[in-house]
Amino acid sequence: MNEFFRTGQARAPDVDGVVNANVLLYLGEGPDTRGAVDFLCKILRGREESTCDRWYHSRFAVYYAVARCLAAGVKGLAGEASELMDRLRGAGSVEGLFGEGLCDTAQAVASLRMLGATPREVGRGVEFLLGQQQPDGSWAAERVYYGGRNEELGWGSEEITTGYCLEALSRALG
Repeated sequence: MNEFFRTGQARAPDVDGVVNANVLLYLGEGPDTRGAVDFLCKILRGREESTCDRWYHSRFAVYYAVARCLAAGVKGLAGEASELMDRLRGAGSVEGLFGEGLCDTAQAVASLRMLGATPREVGRGVEFLLGQQQPDGSWAAERVYYGGRNEELGWGSEEITTGYCLEALSRALG
C-alpha cells in the first residue's frame, strides 16, 4: 500500500463532497457522473455539508463547489439551488462575515453571485473583504485544506486566500 495511505488519514476508498463536485465540474454531467450528482444531492438534503469532506472542513467550500457546478449548467443539482441560496443568505453576519474568515466569506459571496444573488445582497460581504485587504493588495493566509478530520495538518497561503477574495470581488462587482 502507498505510504500516503499508511501514514496519513486518507484511505483509498474515501469519497468526499468537494472532490466529487470538482470532478463533476471537470467532466460535466452525464451517465458517468450521475453518481457524483446523487452524492452531492444527498449531502445537501441531509445537511451533511460540514462533515462530508475529510479535506475541506468548511461548509462554504462545499457550497462553493456545488455553486460552480450549477453555474456550469449541471441540471441534476438544480433542485438544490433554492435551498443552497437560502442557507447562504442566512449565514452572513451583520458585519458581512461568513463562517470563520476570509476564505469562507469569499466562497459565500462568489457562490451567492453564481446562484443569482444581486450585488446589493452581497454588499456586506464585499465590504468585509475589502476591509481585510492588506496594504500590498493581498489578503492574509488562511488554512483551506486539511490532512484529515483532526486538523493536525492544514494548508493555505496568501495566494489562495487572495485568489478566492479576488474571484468574489470580481463576481460581486462584475
